[in-house]
Amino acid sequence: MNPHHDHSSDTASSNTASSNTASSNTASSNTAAELVDDHERRVLAELVLAAFADSDERDAPGRTPAPIEVSTIADANRGGGVFSRVFRLELVTAETRRRSVPPSAVAKLPARGTNREAAARSGAYRREAHCYRSLLVDDDLPTAEAYAVIEHDDGTASVLLQDLTSLRWPEQLSGLEPKDARAVVGALARFHRRWDHDIDRPGQRLAALAEVRANTVAGLDHGSLVTGLRAVEQRWANHLSRRQLSALDMMVARHDDVAAAFGSHRSVTLCHGDPRAANLAFAHDGSALLVDWQQVARQFGETDVAWLCATSLTPDDRRALEYDLVEDYGGDVERYRLGLAVPAMAVMLLAQRDVDSGRTAELIATSLRRIAAAVVDNW
Repeated sequence: MNPHHDHSSDTASSNTASSNTASSNTASSNTAAELVDDHERRVLAELVLAAFADSDERDAPGRTPAPIEVSTIADANRGGGVFSRVFRLELVTAETRRRSVPPSAVAKLPARGTNREAAARSGAYRREAHCYRSLLVDDDLPTAEAYAVIEHDDGTASVLLQDLTSLRWPEQLSGLEPKDARAVVGALARFHRRWDHDIDRPGQRLAALAEVRANTVAGLDHGSLVTGLRAVEQRWANHLSRRQLSALDMMVARHDDVAAAFGSHRSVTLCHGDPRAANLAFAHDGSALLVDWQQVARQFGETDVAWLCATSLTPDDRRALEYDLVEDYGGDVERYRLGLAVPAMAVMLLAQRDVDSGRTAELIATSLRRIAAAVVDNW
């Protein structure tokens, strides 16, 4: 499931994308025209070109390759993303025997509007592009294969990925079943162990890791956390108990101390940073795959376990499972408890989001309840 193609392109032009290799006429249906605009259609064509043109030319040197067209574009957002828009593309080439071109792929494009700008400022798109180019390139990692990455001048990025839409995708609001949570912890443990021998070793991989942010807590702006706490108190207090509100207040007040404690741990690895239900898929054998690498960070691995438990298990399931999951992971309970500071502070940023639908309101309220309950139970 892991990338072995990584044909990256920063400069692929729309003129080239409309060439013989990848048609810019990505779809002619009214539905597709409503989903993507002309610029996004050109980006889709550039992604296909960057992903598959080289392999076609290697297969038949000196011969003009057959056109690769995107015949159908379908919404694959599964309820809507915050920083990205995801589409399933059906690919057609005249040479049906050309194995290098899959029948379908998934394109991840930047969101539109203020969310796009906020994500670009935070470095989310650059982090994900860096992961797919330089870090998620080993065989047998629990993630999707990346066919191509294009970084744009405005700090955003677009990615063409292996089509995993036929797998089972859990619902964030419902949360994970215990067996699925165990599968995710197993995937996290396997992924984290991959980096154990690289974190403190010189070499090319260490240089790539050095470009990844460290200590997520320290990177959260205290002023933004205070603003988020006010938003919780003004807009979301009716969803929390007084004790839960006090726990979130305490976490913001102790931001500097928590950041110092967080950064003091030397047992660090490459963390996914956002392993919640919406960013997980499950294969037919029950194994878990991780998607969405915009929040990747170098920190102790129990942080990922804490994020999973606090965001994606109901409070009752979390209380019954959390320490068993830490043990399954091979981790330390005290580091797990400290790791809960990351979702506890990050939810302050979520609380400031504009509520554009009933689902958004329910997601924010559910996240606040689950995360605040985890802080009360463990701090």
